[in-house]
Amino acid sequence: MKKFYGEALAAKKITPELIAANTNLLAYAAQVHARRATIAKGAQMLTRTRVITAKPATAAKPATKLVPPPDPMEALLLATIPVSDADFETLAAARAKAVQTYLLQTGKVDAARIFLTASGAGNLRRDGSRANLQFQ
Repeated sequence: MKKFYGEALAAKKITPELIAANTNLLAYAAQVHARRATIAKGAQMLTRTRVITAKPATAAKPATKLVPPPDPMEALLLATIPVSDADFETLAAARAKAVQTYLLQTGKVDAARIFLTASGAGNLRRDGSRANLQFQ
């Protein structure tokens, strides 16, 4: 992750403008910069006493239904990757094909009763993953 993050910084894919455009990225960038400031050298790590602190009982809930990435560097990198409607359509088609294949392999549904339809870009959602099955 550190290697890809360094490459993205060097290629100027992660810019202050990108971070300022999204308030969630501001929080992630602050975490990344805080980590870099606290890097200790080997002797410092050996002589430091370890203090274990309890985590707060209630964690902040994310602003969206999506689970936030586990690593702040990953969140910043994800913001630099463009995702088009065609990418979402391809992903939806691949998932539908995987479900169809699974249903056919189990043998519980007759092959003549399973078919795929194209939904188009207008029906794609970006707030989470969902599978819609229609039975006729």
